[in-house]
Amino acid sequence: LQLSDSAHVSLQASIPADELNIVWKPLLDSTAAGLPYQNFFPLQSWQLQVLVTDTSGCTGEDRLIIQVEKPYQVYIPNIFKPDGDFNPVLYIFAGPDVESIESFQIFDRWGEAIVEHRNFLPNDPDYGWDGLFKGEKVNPGVFVYAASVRFIDGEIVLFKGDVTVVR
Repeated sequence: LQLSDSAHVSLQASIPADELNIVWKPLLDSTAAGLPYQNFFPLQSWQLQVLVTDTSGCTGEDRLIIQVEKPYQVYIPNIFKPDGDFNPVLYIFAGPDVESIESFQIFDRWGEAIVEHRNFLPNDPDYGWDGLFKGEKVNPGVFVYAASVRFIDGEIVLFKGDVTVVR
């Protein structure tokens, strides 16, 4: 599964589920205790075990590994044209696995901070850069960025790179 996916695990048995005592370990869906399924939103990988006992006392068990992939869906363009008609603002694009952007900073070639935003949601041009510094258009060139991104699993990842401004 991807980090932002939900999971549905269903017990397949030759005996009707209402004739079984079903125990999930761990119980990841507290509303489904004793039921033949689990619905959950995994933030990490799990080994899921199910133990069943029928009315005659016969038991069975099975295990399943739920592997959560974390590709971290974040995209920051490496070139933009502030005066253009298409995407005239540089901002962070992200998928549903991103909880928030803790900081987004852009620096000129001398290390001076041109833009700094803190604690905001991704995909919002209001927290981007329009190619201005102190009210003036910056000259075309290469600028460096750093973005600290918090994901829904609690991980914080630093993304660094450069962006070219063209006019």
